[in-house]
Amino acid sequence: MLKIFGFVLGFFVVNAALVMSSQAAQVGKIVVDTAEVHEYPQAGSKVIAKVSKNESVTVSNVPTEGFYKARVRSGQIGWISGNDILVSNKGASRSAPSRRGWSRPEDTRVQLTYGMNSASLGGMATVFGVTSYSMKAFNLEAQFRLSEKMFWAIRTGYITGSASGDLGTGTVQDLKTTAIPVQAGINYTAYKGQSIRAGLGAYLGMAVISSTTVTQTSAALVEEVKYSSLDPTGALVLQGVYSFSDALGGLLELGYRYHKTGEFGSTTRFGGKSGFAIDYSGVTISFGLEMKL
Repeated sequence: MLKIFGFVLGFFVVNAALVMSSQAAQVGKIVVDTAEVHEYPQAGSKVIAKVSKNESVTVSNVPTEGFYKARVRSGQIGWISGNDILVSNKGASRSAPSRRGWSRPEDTRVQLTYGMNSASLGGMATVFGVTSYSMKAFNLEAQFRLSEKMFWAIRTGYITGSASGDLGTGTVQDLKTTAIPVQAGINYTAYKGQSIRAGLGAYLGMAVISSTTVTQTSAALVEEVKYSSLDPTGALVLQGVYSFSDALGGLLELGYRYHKTGEFGSTTRFGGKSGFAIDYSGVTISFGLEMKL
């Protein structure tokens, strides 16, 4: 009986030693303006302390759900997100997950999306004989960290659309547009949980290629006018990201895009009007992927 008890006791002692070894303490440095110390390893749990940038704290060797257990200078013990701290793995036990050098915060994000843009046509729907107009849009965006919640962004894309309208007099019009906007702006993280992030983005720029072609066909005449210009453009968006892993996430974006052409020349006459502009501004919806670099 004593032998069995000794064996069981020895088993638990060895395992406890292994656990303590895997949780060996080491030093980490805060890399954001202010890091929050949570009561549990969850972004939504109670914040029990805050630590300033460049301050050193003692942390556990192995992260839990992306959080390191930490002891701050005040003596409080809580959990700090791995995105907010640099942790050296020197001296880590072999039983700990292998990592290269330092863990680092989320510095750069690349987003690739595809979606639809609606357009009001700026009151020109009756001129073109169409009741609605939508465009397909591919967008590519790179975001670079400015602070804990703020990223500056460069955004470009390829937008194309077409529609046909019957003026009811035997005359048909075809409208085609192509645009390549280049914008810069700010993306602000309004909420960040364990797997979900929500943010706001505001962008301004120019449509470096903005081409509109109007073709009017009747029994007596086929007339085509192509208009190209450099147009101001902007966007306001709401973004939601669900993380599949540390490097990849799914993205949903809702927003409003501004894009108004310059005026067509005074010799252009469609629907009894001349010298008009087209407003392609409208609501956008896109789906895509986000990659963290």
